[in-house]
Amino acid sequence: MTDFATLVGVTNDLERVHAKLVRETERLQAGLGYGHDLTWSDYFQPTELECRCGCGKGAESMDERFLHALAVLRKECDFPFVLNSAYRCPKHNAKVSGTGRNGPHTIGAVDIRVPDTQHALKIIANAQAAGMTGIGYAPRKRFVHVDALRDGDGGRKKWPRPGYWTY
Repeated sequence: MTDFATLVGVTNDLERVHAKLVRETERLQAGLGYGHDLTWSDYFQPTELECRCGCGKGAESMDERFLHALAVLRKECDFPFVLNSAYRCPKHNAKVSGTGRNGPHTIGAVDIRVPDTQHALKIIANAQAAGMTGIGYAPRKRFVHVDALRDGDGGRKKWPRPGYWTY
């Protein structure tokens, strides 16, 4: 059985790692270390980022920090991304997601189709350095979700950042 002192030590270690990741994410989101000349349109067509409901909204409705991070991630991975899902208007998001009208896709998030584990791991390995703060992996459905939300974005304080999960 694990003793209390060991649990406290592990908790303290996790808190230090989390604080370091938060500082590094904030530094990267400030644009340090990456040229601002990168843009999402270097790698994606406007239609790839549009809401699937047909409303016509897309990149212009997404967070600019996220779009820059997406361009950096795509450059670092050095292989094409096929997007299963990108921007969603609040109405469409409420229909297709349990996150309702204020989910990550209404601010700036994409689900990237992955053909295999190696591609998924490369995206995951590069995502935080690119400025992503939310990274989710669905191995059975073969996609990686990435977003660049900050604590409280979209009124969702229950989604602390950085955050990592599997589906």
